[in-house]
Amino acid sequence: MSRNSEEFKLEEKDKNILKTYESIIKNSAGFFFELDTDGNFTYLSPQTKEITGYSPEEIIFKWYEL
Repeated sequence: MSRNSEEFKLEEKDKNILKTYESIIKNSAGFFFELDTDGNFTYLSPQTKEITGYSPEEIIFKWYEL
């Protein structure tokens, strides 16, 4: 097997894993988020509005203090 075909298979596997996680997050009743090292929201799940009352667009890139 050539290096290129091995890399392609790994890339496809990564894409499938990403799609699986995206599906879990979108279909979950939970609230998922990601913070950068400065404490700014960089990702908010679609359920954000239902749980917090704010849309992801209203919160994204805002600072959060634990």
